[in-house]
Amino acid sequence: MSHWMRRFPLTLGLVALILFGAFYAVRAGQTEENVSTRSAEARDLYREGMEHWLQYRYAAADSAWGEACALDPGFALAWGRRSLLASTQHREADARRFITEAKAHRRGITELERLRIAWWDSRVERQTGTKGREALEEIIRRYPDDHEAWFALYSVEFNEGNLDRAAQCLLRVIEVNPASILAYNNLGYLYAEMGRWDEAIDTLRKYAFINTDEANPHDSLGEIYERIGRYEEAQAEYRRAVAADSAFFFAYVHDARVEHNLGRTESALRRLRTARERYISGAQAQNLLVGEFSALLRAGRLEEADAVLEQVEVDPVSRSTAEVMRAQIRAARGQVGLVEAVAESLHAADVGRDASGLLGADGDPNVNIVDGLLLEARRDYGDAARLYSDFLRRNFIDFDVNDWMRLRTTENFCRAAEWDSCVAHADRTLSRNPNHPTALYWKAKALDGAGRAGEAQVLWDRLAGLWRQADPGHPWAAEMRRRLGQPLS
Repeated sequence: MSHWMRRFPLTLGLVALILFGAFYAVRAGQTEENVSTRSAEARDLYREGMEHWLQYRYAAADSAWGEACALDPGFALAWGRRSLLASTQHREADARRFITEAKAHRRGITELERLRIAWWDSRVERQTGTKGREALEEIIRRYPDDHEAWFALYSVEFNEGNLDRAAQCLLRVIEVNPASILAYNNLGYLYAEMGRWDEAIDTLRKYAFINTDEANPHDSLGEIYERIGRYEEAQAEYRRAVAADSAFFFAYVHDARVEHNLGRTESALRRLRTARERYISGAQAQNLLVGEFSALLRAGRLEEADAVLEQVEVDPVSRSTAEVMRAQIRAARGQVGLVEAVAESLHAADVGRDASGLLGADGDPNVNIVDGLLLEARRDYGDAARLYSDFLRRNFIDFDVNDWMRLRTTENFCRAAEWDSCVAHADRTLSRNPNHPTALYWKAKALDGAGRAGEAQVLWDRLAGLWRQADPGHPWAAEMRRRLGQPLS
């Protein structure tokens, strides 16, 4: 699973899934033993909600906490947890209402509960780097073994770009709680972001050792292998994950992503559809539909992608993501007016802008993405590339999302015939994964466009190795074969 752990079922149709980076920033690492409530039944419901939360059953968690608050309207901690969940889902009005209730009932609660509520309040007020940090550091000063606070502080350090300090926070979580699978998982992804690949792999192997019978450690290790271009090892781990749990949908999505990136779109679609038909249903099946959408969109099969998108269920939390998926199809068709309508709708709903119009601390990244798609629909590729590039300089949302935006930046610079900028952005991806097919493809095209045919030839030859089993109808592989003078099938 990704660095921020589990994400929401709908995505941009980028690679796999997207949720909000802030989610794992505050994910609970433990259940409070002493919660302040006048009702024993409310206390039980609170703990039931925590169990749901830890298993990513968010609607069930909110329902349990809501029942607890109904039984004891003065249950500050339950109100606070509801605020936390609402803020991670960008339900800003609910988040504010719930945190107001939590703060109104602080009299008589423990100091630890007060400090937790102060941290959650800082999230609602978008002051995690100031008030939030103060609250977390005070928790750690008073309760140095509170691994939830260490985990939250890790997210603050990470979002401020203090990666070494973020790693130290996670190491402290592991020191306090050696069985913390969440810390191992995020530490592995953090090391990957820092380019410390051997440490990332070693950390995730330890995670797998602690959880030998679970799917997620293999899925996480597979993602690291995939990120550095070791695709066979990545797919072996994804398939180990499926062997451990046939309903673990992330492994199917990630395995299909590798198949698609290697030009085997039909195989990717078969894997996703088979998983949906045989093993996975309900909300998790929506993720598989998103994987199908992404593969079809990348293959230029817009009608089929549109048909798959119609099957995706949308609720208020996932609406903006679904709208961006729809906008991608419309942008590819050059339907400027339809993309404009999506952009206007998302801008009206978003509250995370800053004075420059770019994403604020807790805003919706889909708003910036649809702005870029609108420029693409207008064929303003250079401006689209610069918008994505500016976004990347200012924000980190999620590894998959940022990778997608980096590649989108590369593609748009190429379409704008800004060859040097295209090569520079492709090189950023290739410095991490020298076998990334998409980055190699756009760099090769840019080098050809710049008249550097000899350098381009080297990359086309590398792509020939990666795409040696690509579908005959794969558009990029077909272009590669034409460029190399190979048969098209």
